[in-house]
Amino acid sequence: MTAASDSPAQVVAPLPTWLLPGWQKLCWALDLNRVAHGLLVHGPRGIGKQLLAEHYAARLLCRDAKADQTACGRCAGCALRAAGNHPDYFRLAILEDKQSIGIDQIRDLSGRLSQSAHRAGFRAVIIEPAEAMTLPAANALLKTLEEPGAAIVLILVAHQLERLPATIRSRCQRLPLAAPDPAAAMTWLQQQHPEQGAPRLHQALLLASGAPLRVAALLAQDALAQVDALEKGMLAVARGELTPVQLASSQADMTLALHQLQRIAARGLQKSLNGESKMPAATWDRFVGTVLEAMRAWRINPALHPQTLLESVLIQWFDFTVGMRHSKTAVTKR
Repeated sequence: MTAASDSPAQVVAPLPTWLLPGWQKLCWALDLNRVAHGLLVHGPRGIGKQLLAEHYAARLLCRDAKADQTACGRCAGCALRAAGNHPDYFRLAILEDKQSIGIDQIRDLSGRLSQSAHRAGFRAVIIEPAEAMTLPAANALLKTLEEPGAAIVLILVAHQLERLPATIRSRCQRLPLAAPDPAAAMTWLQQQHPEQGAPRLHQALLLASGAPLRVAALLAQDALAQVDALEKGMLAVARGELTPVQLASSQADMTLALHQLQRIAARGLQKSLNGESKMPAATWDRFVGTVLEAMRAWRINPALHPQTLLESVLIQWFDFTVGMRHSKTAVTKR
């Protein structure tokens, strides 16, 4: 577990516009003194759930909120939180050498929360990603959710709600968040990355499946170049100029490659249905199924060897395009 005394200094970024409706709901609950002891913030990864949770925790620990209900940033509580030293602020995450949030972390948290608060007011806990708790850890958290103690707020952030036990979901007030409207996302991205052109940001947003907070990482890892190489490589495989193994070994990001393959397959299927592709719709449909099955396998078991999984998909692509070995048709052309 990461406790306040172990946390780095934290400066909470401003809330994007699409998070404001959710923020207002939390503020109304505060105004009406109806603060939920267990709050479950859930939605797609990369839309700002963690950011909203941090704002809410900061507000709970603040003694002099601004007119918009955000933390003042000046009071003693805000100063302690920003310095990473607030004794009533806790964050649980996956430890560096682990793949899940374990029962020992939950027991440690429960022990700390059983003690008296160090300061007057709320105690705030953020658990992210909540679905990473092992079943024993989730069961251990139930008692705290059922009997949290005075002024304790547990904020669970989940990217995959279905992986969170029903016993946890049923004991929390839910705050669902959705990906923003593309126009709102683009406006925010252009403010955050003024050095990037709109076409490049738009392409990165598509790669991020509409999740704006994932765009910065994609740009940093040069994801646009990777997907461009993937599309060109698929054409080369279809023509017999490149082997599936060679193409798979050139891909640095497995998740990115699978998502791009899904987009390519869906685009190809639509073109075939419109009579714009020489590959039959049934073939595209089978390839869509191949990609989706690989994505499911990767999601269920991240321990699978990524290159081997990608190779299996591209081998299927090689088999599906047997009739195009010497064709110059750009099967993956936009």
